[in-house]
Amino acid sequence: MLSRLNAPSEVSILPTGLGNHYTSSSRHLIPPGRRRFPYNHSVSSSSDCYGDDFMRGRIIGKIEEGREITDVAREFDIAHSVVSRLWKSFKTTGMCSRRHGEGRVRSTTPAEDRYIVLSAKRNRRTTAQQVANQFLDASGKQMSRKTVARRLRGGGLYARRPVVCVPLTRQHHTARL
Repeated sequence: MLSRLNAPSEVSILPTGLGNHYTSSSRHLIPPGRRRFPYNHSVSSSSDCYGDDFMRGRIIGKIEEGREITDVAREFDIAHSVVSRLWKSFKTTGMCSRRHGEGRVRSTTPAEDRYIVLSAKRNRRTTAQQVANQFLDASGKQMSRKTVARRLRGGGLYARRPVVCVPLTRQHHTARL
């Protein structure tokens, strides 16, 4: 394998059309899986293994033409297993789009979120724990104080913690002025 070029005459033995694979500054051949980009960013081909819908459609089209999965994977510079999985899912479902919504399942529905915010707005002095207890009585679903606080934050309400303070009288108000 050619790792360094020592003499200028060796440049002529390199195949033409290497494009970004050959950099004259370091005189190293960069493997096709890793390309160099400005500002020291290197992008691995496995980071966007499926690409967008258009690229997935092109991959499926090449396989439907009769090309081998290995050749298609080499052409698009992605792993053989990725192309194989894409082809397998296309054969079973008939679609090549990605599956959406594979994140963590939410503990509450949007309607329950609205109920939590509404019940907190009805009585602004309730704490997040009290709102969680009200929600448990109303729906029968257990919910932590932190979850209620996150849902209230989503509705624009903050700081639902009990704080001990002295209630101010009219004299306190006038003394402040």
